[in-house]
Amino acid sequence: MKKTEVLARRARAIEKVSDAEFRANAVTKGAKVIRERVEGAVDKQAEGFRPHAAALASLTLEKRTDDIDTNIDRRVKPIARTLRATKLAEKGFA
Repeated sequence: MKKTEVLARRARAIEKVSDAEFRANAVTKGAKVIRERVEGAVDKQAEGFRPHAAALASLTLEKRTDDIDTNIDRRVKPIARTLRATKLAEKGFA
Protein backbone atom coordinates (compact mmCIF):
# COMPACT_ATOMS: atom_id res chain seq x y z
CA MET A 1 0.00 0.00 0.00
CA LYS A 2 1.33 3.43 -0.87
CA LYS A 3 1.97 6.06 1.74
CA THR A 4 -0.31 8.49 -0.06
CA GLU A 5 -3.19 6.00 0.12
CA VAL A 6 -2.67 5.51 3.84
CA LEU A 7 -2.54 9.26 4.47
CA ALA A 8 -5.68 9.83 2.43
CA ARG A 9 -7.54 7.11 4.33
CA ARG A 10 -6.44 8.63 7.66
CA ALA A 11 -7.54 12.08 6.54
CA ARG A 12 -11.01 10.77 5.65
CA ALA A 13 -11.31 9.00 9.00
CA ILE A 14 -10.21 12.11 10.90
CA GLU A 15 -12.86 14.19 9.14
CA LYS A 16 -15.56 11.86 10.47
CA VAL A 17 -14.67 12.57 14.12
CA SER A 18 -15.86 15.75 15.81
CA ASP A 19 -13.49 17.82 17.91
CA ALA A 20 -15.49 17.02 21.07
CA GLU A 21 -15.39 13.29 20.31
CA PHE A 22 -11.65 13.47 19.65
CA ARG A 23 -11.02 15.26 22.94
CA ALA A 24 -13.17 12.80 24.89
CA ASN A 25 -11.36 9.83 23.36
CA ALA A 26 -7.99 11.45 24.00
CA VAL A 27 -8.83 11.69 27.69
CA THR A 28 -10.40 8.25 28.14
CA LYS A 29 -8.39 6.13 25.72
CA GLY A 30 -5.17 8.15 25.68
CA ALA A 31 -4.78 8.18 29.46
CA LYS A 32 -5.11 4.39 29.56
CA VAL A 33 -2.46 3.89 26.89
CA ILE A 34 -0.06 6.34 28.50
CA ARG A 35 -0.55 4.73 31.94
CA GLU A 36 0.10 1.24 30.54
CA ARG A 37 3.26 2.34 28.76
CA VAL A 38 4.63 4.20 31.78
CA GLU A 39 3.89 1.28 34.10
CA GLY A 40 5.60 -1.05 31.67
CA ALA A 41 8.72 1.10 31.56
CA VAL A 42 9.20 1.67 35.31
CA ASP A 43 11.33 -1.41 35.94
CA LYS A 44 13.46 -0.78 32.87
CA GLN A 45 14.08 2.83 33.89
CA ALA A 46 14.90 1.87 37.47
CA GLU A 47 17.34 -0.77 36.27
CA GLY A 48 19.00 1.72 33.93
CA PHE A 49 19.42 4.29 36.70
CA ARG A 50 20.76 1.82 39.29
CA PRO A 51 24.47 2.23 38.31
CA HIS A 52 24.13 6.01 38.40
CA ALA A 53 22.44 5.93 41.81
CA ALA A 54 25.22 3.73 43.18
CA ALA A 55 27.90 6.06 41.79
CA LEU A 56 26.18 9.12 43.29
CA ALA A 57 25.74 7.37 46.64
CA SER A 58 29.48 6.69 46.82
CA LEU A 59 30.34 10.31 46.03
CA THR A 60 31.44 12.58 48.88
CA LEU A 61 30.68 16.25 48.39
CA GLU A 62 32.22 19.18 50.21
CA LYS A 63 30.00 21.37 52.37
CA ARG A 64 28.15 24.26 50.77
CA THR A 65 29.64 27.72 50.92
CA ASP A 66 28.19 31.19 50.36
CA ASP A 67 30.08 31.46 47.06
CA ILE A 68 28.14 30.05 44.11
CA ASP A 69 31.23 29.54 41.94
CA THR A 70 32.94 27.56 44.68
CA ASN A 71 29.82 25.42 45.11
CA ILE A 72 29.71 24.73 41.38
CA ASP A 73 33.37 23.73 41.33
CA ARG A 74 33.25 21.59 44.47
CA ARG A 75 29.73 20.12 44.30
CA VAL A 76 28.12 20.31 40.86
CA LYS A 77 31.15 19.43 38.75
CA PRO A 78 31.97 16.25 40.72
CA ILE A 79 28.36 15.09 40.26
CA ALA A 80 28.50 15.78 36.53
CA ARG A 81 31.88 14.02 36.19
CA THR A 82 30.63 11.00 38.14
CA LEU A 83 27.49 10.65 36.04
CA ARG A 84 29.49 11.05 32.83
CA ALA A 85 32.08 8.47 33.91
CA THR A 86 29.32 6.02 34.81
CA LYS A 87 27.67 6.48 31.43
CA LEU A 88 30.96 6.01 29.59
CA ALA A 89 31.70 2.88 31.62
CA GLU A 90 28.28 1.48 30.72
CA LYS A 91 29.02 2.08 27.04
CA GLY A 92 32.43 0.41 27.36
CA PHE A 93 34.55 3.55 26.92
CA ALA A 94 36.13 3.68 30.36
